[in-house]
Amino acid sequence: MSFPQWNEILTQRLRLRPLTLEDAPDVYALRSFEEVYRWSVRPKWLSLSEAEEWIGQRLERPQNFQYCAELLDPSMVDPSTPKVIATMGVVGSQELGYQFHPATWGKGIATEAVSAFVKELSRHPDLVDMNKLEAWVAEENKGSQRVLEKVGFLRKEERVVQDGGDEEKVELSHEELAELRKSVEAMNLPTKGEISPIRPRRMIKLIIFEIDKTKLGTQS
Repeated sequence: MSFPQWNEILTQRLRLRPLTLEDAPDVYALRSFEEVYRWSVRPKWLSLSEAEEWIGQRLERPQNFQYCAELLDPSMVDPSTPKVIATMGVVGSQELGYQFHPATWGKGIATEAVSAFVKELSRHPDLVDMNKLEAWVAEENKGSQRVLEKVGFLRKEERVVQDGGDEEKVELSHEELAELRKSVEAMNLPTKGEISPIRPRRMIKLIIFEIDKTKLGTQS
C-alpha cells in the first residue's frame, strides 16, 4: 500500500521513494545496528515482524509521510549493505525522523536525502504543517544535529525523555524513584511525560530543532 500523491525523488546520488512492506527486511537490518537504534527512544526490534508492523502502521496513516532511500550507485558502499540505506518520515504531521545505514555516514548522504525530503514535504501542506515541523535529536548525536542545521533547522529547546530500552526492566523503589526525579530536576530541563517507576536503560537528553520559518518560502 502507498499513497499516489507521494512522488519519487531523485538527487545526485539517491533515489527517495515511498516505503512499502516489501522493504521490511532491509529496514529491519538497518535498525539492527547498535549505532542506529542507540539514538532512538524506542526499543530495539527483535524480529522481522516488528519491522513489518511498523511499516504497516505508517502506511495506514497518510499523515505519517514515510520514505526510504536507495543509492543510485550501490558500489559507493560495501556489497553487503542493504538496498534500502535509510528511512525518513513525519509522524503526526509535524515530527521529522530519519535513520541512515552506518555505511553511508560521513559521506554527505544524510544531508542530501533530508534536504530533498524536506523540500518534498513543503509541497504537501495537506499532510504536513511546515510551520510546526520539528526534529528531536539526542544531545550526543552531533552528526544528526549538523544535518538538521545544514538543511535549515534551528535549535529550539532541550528536553529529557526515558529510553524504552531493550533490556529487562526492574521496578524502582520509592527511594530510587525519588532519587531519579531529583537527578532529572537537577538538569533543569522539562521532561516529556511522567517519570516511570520502571527503570529505563537510560535517560536521554534531546535537542529539539524546528524548521527555520524564514526559509520556508525558498523551498523549490
